[in-house]
Amino acid sequence: MTVGLLINLASSDAQGLSISTELCKRVRFRQSDCQQCVDICPEHAIELDFGPSINDKCTQCGLCVNVCPTEVFSEAKSTDVYLLEKIHALAIEPVPAKAKKSIHVHCQAAESALKGSHKVTCLGNLTENVLLGAGLSGIDEMVLAKGECAKCHMAQGEKLFSHALQTFKTLKQSLGLEAFALRVEDRPKQKKPPEKLSRREFFSHIIDNVRERSETSVGTAVPSILPHYVNEAINQQTKQPSTRRTLLRELLHARQADISTEHLPWGIMQVDEENCIGCGICVAVCPTGALIKEYEGDQLVRTYNSALCTSCSLCQEACPQQVIDFSAATDLQEMVTDNPRVVARIDLNACLICGEIIPVKEGTICTTCEKRQISPAFI
Repeated sequence: MTVGLLINLASSDAQGLSISTELCKRVRFRQSDCQQCVDICPEHAIELDFGPSINDKCTQCGLCVNVCPTEVFSEAKSTDVYLLEKIHALAIEPVPAKAKKSIHVHCQAAESALKGSHKVTCLGNLTENVLLGAGLSGIDEMVLAKGECAKCHMAQGEKLFSHALQTFKTLKQSLGLEAFALRVEDRPKQKKPPEKLSRREFFSHIIDNVRERSETSVGTAVPSILPHYVNEAINQQTKQPSTRRTLLRELLHARQADISTEHLPWGIMQVDEENCIGCGICVAVCPTGALIKEYEGDQLVRTYNSALCTSCSLCQEACPQQVIDFSAATDLQEMVTDNPRVVARIDLNACLICGEIIPVKEGTICTTCEKRQISPAFI
C-alpha cells in the first residue's frame, strides 16, 4: 500500500475548503484586479483565470479564507466559530471566586503556554470576531502565543492578525471592554532533534496529519465566456450575506450604544446623487445584496443596507461614473439595526422615440436613438 493511497483513504471523508467562485470580484466585474488570495497564499496554490482555483499544493492553512473581501473561500467550520464555542464553554464553567478565566491560543510555530492551549495554523486565521467574542463573553483574559513570524513561511498571516488586532482594540475602547485583557506573547517553538519513527509510526503520522486537513472542493464553475463588463447573469443569482459580518452583528447586538467611530475597516457607502445615472451596475456586482434598486413612480430608488455591506469596494470599482465612495467613519448602530436607507433617487422619463425609460438628466432621447439619428443607415 503506497503513501498516496493511505493519504486518499485518510482524507476521503474530510470536509474542508470550498470555493464559491461566483462571489469573486474578478468574476463579478472583469476589470477588477483583486488578487489578495494569490498574494497571501504561502504555497502558491491559488490560480486566477477569471475566478480562483486551488491546485494540489494547498495545505489548508486557511489564510485565503480571511483575506478575501467577498468570502469566496469557506471552511466546514471556521477557526472563529471553533474558538467561540470554546470561549462560551469556558464562560459558563464554574470556577473558584478569585480564579481567572483565561483562554490560550497558539500558532503552530509557537510553544503552547499550557496544556489546554488551542492550536491554530496561524494567528492570521483569527478575525476580530473571535477577539470581540472573548471580550463580550465575560472571561478575564485571552492569551495568544505566536512564533517568529518573520521566519515563518506563512509570514503574510501576520498582517492579517495585526489588522484584526487593531480592529478589536478600537472596538474594545468603543464598547467599554477595559476589564478584558488580551495578551500577545512571542513564544517561538524551540528546535528539537528529529525523532526516529518506526514504519508503522511513520504511516500513522501521515494519516493523522491528513485527517486534520480537508479535501479541497470547488463550488460553482465559472462560464468560459464572460461579458466584457459585468457578468450580470451570475451576479443577480448569487447574492450571499457575509458570514463574518453576520457573526459580528450578532456579537454587537449585546451592545446597543450609538457608536460612530473611525479607525475601523468598514466605511459607510456614499453616493454623489447629482452625477449618478442610475445604471444599476453597482447593484448587479454587489455580492451580499447590500444594494437594492427599486422603482417608485417616476423615480429609480437605490437603497443601501450597512448591515450587509462588507466594504469590499466592488461597487466603487465598477461604477462607470465614479460617484461611489466610502466614509472614514463607521456607525456601528447602523450596522447592527439592519435598516436600509436611500442613497440615491433618480428622476425618470421615457425616450420620445422608442419609449425606453431613461434618467431625466440624460434628456428626452436615449443614447441608442441618438446614435441611430446620426447613422447613415438610419437616415
